[in-house]
Amino acid sequence: MNVMIDASVLGEGFLYPHARTGVHRVAGNLIRQLLKAREQCAVTLVAPASPVVCQAAYAVTRADPVFRRAAFVCPWRLHVARQLRKVEQRLTRRARGRAADLLRRAVQRLETADALIPPRALDRMQIYHSPFYGFPSVTDAPARAGRLRRFLHIHDMIPIVRPEFHPEPVRDSFRRAVDGLTPNDWVFTGCENTKRDLQAYLPWFPPERVVIVHNAASELFYPCPDPARLAAVRTRYGLPEAPYLLSVATLEPRKNLAHVVEAFTELLRRQSGLALNLVLVGARGWMLDDFLQRLGAARDFADRIFLTGYVADEDLASLYSGAVAFLYMSHYEGFCLPPVEAMQCGVPVVVSNTSSLPEVVGDAGIMLDPRDRQGLVEVLARLYASPAWRAELGRRSRAQAATFSWERFGRETLAAYRRSEKP
Repeated sequence: MNVMIDASVLGEGFLYPHARTGVHRVAGNLIRQLLKAREQCAVTLVAPASPVVCQAAYAVTRADPVFRRAAFVCPWRLHVARQLRKVEQRLTRRARGRAADLLRRAVQRLETADALIPPRALDRMQIYHSPFYGFPSVTDAPARAGRLRRFLHIHDMIPIVRPEFHPEPVRDSFRRAVDGLTPNDWVFTGCENTKRDLQAYLPWFPPERVVIVHNAASELFYPCPDPARLAAVRTRYGLPEAPYLLSVATLEPRKNLAHVVEAFTELLRRQSGLALNLVLVGARGWMLDDFLQRLGAARDFADRIFLTGYVADEDLASLYSGAVAFLYMSHYEGFCLPPVEAMQCGVPVVVSNTSSLPEVVGDAGIMLDPRDRQGLVEVLARLYASPAWRAELGRRSRAQAATFSWERFGRETLAAYRRSEKP
């Protein structure tokens, strides 16, 4: 079975470290698992998002000994386009003329998605799988002819069901991707909740073609009891040697971090002698005005709240492991990875009782309404005061995290590919 995977998100993660979010992890693990099954499928990578992203995806996959086992389509076109653009720019600086116009049109043709995925490259493919972006138009004809089976991974339906949490360009891009589905396509999703959201939006789409494959935490996330390593990571990110609560999420309204900040500061006001900090890990996202305003209102406790920005995966296990508890009070989620990563590190988790979070966390964590500030304050106070309860929750966390694995994700993905062969 010949499988073509869109690796654009790997290129974006290479260019912009803050883009190494859950989607980036899923794409990377998808490719790794399929490459382990070389006797069942041959993997070819493409990156049609843009020429810059394609060049980056080519660089990152050629530098990795695992990814390098997959073929990569058409990097030479990008090299030619880059050289032609340099010539065109020199000609344009001197004088605008027919030669510069011809070169410009040639570059534009080389940089289209149809050039980044030449139709001939699709001739021997049975599967086209996009871990995030919509299907490029070059896949339409072979899909309609039945020669190519297309799979789109929809991680969540938030831009449609909760549009207030995304800026308009994100909403529009996502809607185009979902609206590009046909009844002959297939969808992967990480949880039942997202499947229900998709079926509500596209009631005509065949439910048997929506396949749930659960994500997992990687081997980078494990209990880390080493005091020296914990201290080194704290020092690296400017964190004092004191107990802390942890959140790992992009700073955006959907993650409900203003609620977390307010509950934390209320706890400190109630118990003035509490030796506890709040650590917010995550890159800056969008629509931050409300969060920054609430953060400013907590200025009396500014020395107790730490925003680290992006943290490399290699350091996250230590930050997770050293936390009193992990907080994820998001308003809406697909199958979100940070709670699973925290659970795999043996940390008590406190999450919202909305969307997919009950499905992900099960009975291993504490679930609260994302608007229940008093409930969150009381839970945090109890967690801080009860090491025995934290230890019990930590054991339940590890057991729940063990129910997910990337190996299972890979097996179920391949099983769906095989299922799609049947008419």
